[in-house]
Amino acid sequence: MHSDEEFEVAGARQRGSPTDWVAGFLLFLAAALIVVWQNSRLAVLWDLSYILENAHRIAFGEIPYRDFPFPYAPLTFLIQAALIKLGGRVFWHTTVYCAVLNGLATVLTWRILRNALRDAGSNSRWAAILLTLPLIPLGIYSVFPHPFYDPDCTFAILLAIYLWQRADDPTESGRMSPAWPLIAGAALVVPLFVKQNTGLAFIVSAILGLALLIAIEIFRRRSWRPYALIIAGAAIALGLGLLGISLTAGIRNYWHWTIQFAASRRTPARGEMLGIYSDKTLILWLMLLALGSVSLWLYRRSDQRVMALVSVLLMVAPFVWPAFYLWGDNDPSERAERLLTVWPVLLVFSLMVAIVKIKRRSGIAIVLPFVLIAAIHGAFMSQQLWGSTYAIWPLFMILLAMTIADLNRFRLDTGLVPPSAGPVRPQKYSIGFSCR
Repeated sequence: MHSDEEFEVAGARQRGSPTDWVAGFLLFLAAALIVVWQNSRLAVLWDLSYILENAHRIAFGEIPYRDFPFPYAPLTFLIQAALIKLGGRVFWHTTVYCAVLNGLATVLTWRILRNALRDAGSNSRWAAILLTLPLIPLGIYSVFPHPFYDPDCTFAILLAIYLWQRADDPTESGRMSPAWPLIAGAALVVPLFVKQNTGLAFIVSAILGLALLIAIEIFRRRSWRPYALIIAGAAIALGLGLLGISLTAGIRNYWHWTIQFAASRRTPARGEMLGIYSDKTLILWLMLLALGSVSLWLYRRSDQRVMALVSVLLMVAPFVWPAFYLWGDNDPSERAERLLTVWPVLLVFSLMVAIVKIKRRSGIAIVLPFVLIAAIHGAFMSQQLWGSTYAIWPLFMILLAMTIADLNRFRLDTGLVPPSAGPVRPQKYSIGFSCR
């Protein structure tokens, strides 16, 4: 068990140091400024006009689903309608909105990465920053800089994950109000009302994950009350959301347009969904990652530095290779295609690592990789891999960070730790360990 002093140190780390505040501000500023720069140089008028036209209709009293056909979830359009009501029919407030949300999403991702990498080593703070830096050009609104439901849904998912982490934090649970798990549960429902395919995959997988955590805690005779409160918060929020829809647009209208009609028009065939895993180079990259994992395991057993170097080279190859195309190929389509091939590589490898290492994790970390993978595939239901990744790169980085944290735990499996690694507390990674 942890001592009171360890809890105080962990709690202070959770609150953040002045350095963290400076890092967070700089990440926010850089991510916000890139959206402003993007809006100064391009305008995707077709997609932008669709959002603003429907938001304008809502702002002046029309109700979607009831008054006009509308196969999308409502929150993005309601937010833009509110901005139109408050700021008038001008464009600058949409730029401000996207810039602020991009900055907040980047900071949220950074904090989630800090929590995910907290036990991965003494350099976890810098690792979290390094993994967040690519999100400055690849943030939720960095690629497509206008108001849209995909980026808004990713922001809602990031907020839900962060609140779930806070509600599940053993350093906070002893003094945390029951309201926090309820708020975290309510946040799980929000993505469903921003983008139905991604949000539905996220909420279903999250509830299943919470049910699994409750079963684990009951089996280990630990307190499962926080997880039950999160589910209760989700149920209350879902009920209130459906009640609001029932009193305005009508449940039947909402179901027809957002589920039945949208599924009939946009759901891809199974072959198209699985097509991203049919690339023959995927097998090559997975073999390199497997060899790198074996090299890492051998390094942990023997402490031979050459094995560490071999492991690093093998495991970064699938992610570094596309970078050569980004800098050396003049064809934008080819560069984009090479960059996007890292998605199936990470999804397959992270799933395998998450299954193998499931007993070495605790709390939300047990189920979060599976929740992320489900949400990502939910996003792919719109336009598969190639048209759906522009707003979900933060989920990629979180999944990558959790995979790195799992690989770092090879040292716990062997019982041998390199001299520079410091002390290890194996019980922290036990699936049954809980501080509640």
